[in-house]
Amino acid sequence: MTQHCATFACAERHKTYQPSTHQPSTHRPTGTTWPGIQGDVLSRLAAVGHVVDCPADQIVWEDGAPVRFGGVLLSGMVRIQRYGDDGRRQIMCMLLPGDFITENGFQRSGFSMATASRVEILRVDRRVFSRMLQDDRDLRGLSYIQNLSRLERLRWMTWATARLSASDRYLAFLAMATKVMPYHPMPDGSGVLTMILSRSDIADLLATTPETICRLNKKLERDGVLEMRGPAHMRLIRPAEILKMGDVEAESGTAILRTGLEQGDLAQLRSLSTRHDKTLECASVN
Repeated sequence: MTQHCATFACAERHKTYQPSTHQPSTHRPTGTTWPGIQGDVLSRLAAVGHVVDCPADQIVWEDGAPVRFGGVLLSGMVRIQRYGDDGRRQIMCMLLPGDFITENGFQRSGFSMATASRVEILRVDRRVFSRMLQDDRDLRGLSYIQNLSRLERLRWMTWATARLSASDRYLAFLAMATKVMPYHPMPDGSGVLTMILSRSDIADLLATTPETICRLNKKLERDGVLEMRGPAHMRLIRPAEILKMGDVEAESGTAILRTGLEQGDLAQLRSLSTRHDKTLECASVN
């Protein structure tokens, strides 16, 4: 009860989300590599790993099971989830392209890790990847930055659940989705977003229900904010206003989505890897 009240008190003090003041800067000039991460580091990662595909709704790691591998998420999204005593699922966080998959990340009682969409992973043997993170100062620093970024995502979710309505949470989610999902700006200023998450995943991430997400889409369509173009595509008619309507400042949204590895880095890892397996053997989510 005390923690619950403290969360609301924090939300009342900060009407707009404020990133943690302890979050170190992860900015780097456009066209440069992550500070300290050079091409040879990416080459070493690619040399010990291989690219694997995995469809949606596959268990990557489950509570009580041994961690079989580590690596880098190259594309798609992976959810960190847990189930309550009532059997209801809660998605705590999403791993984004560039995030490391390590045995130290969210390996807690009751948690599991599953693919939320089709993903590509640069898979590395668990022991090899752990040793590289221990021995390579640059990779270790990047892993530290990523851990802080994931904690910032959890912090934002706690704040948003306490402070924002389901509608505002969904608008903030759409604004951030344009940064991490396929998004194509149109000449008229609108943009087409390809939603790679299922409606149930969105609902469990935003602490609401799939029915609410459906009703919100219909309301936003009536209000002229978006236009549904099928189950997985929507046209954001006024994208510049959506972030403001979601009550999240641009810098805040950018801060919690950073992984330290940009699309150019991920493309380099993919191209440098000499081994590409079609599928990753995982257990399906029941």
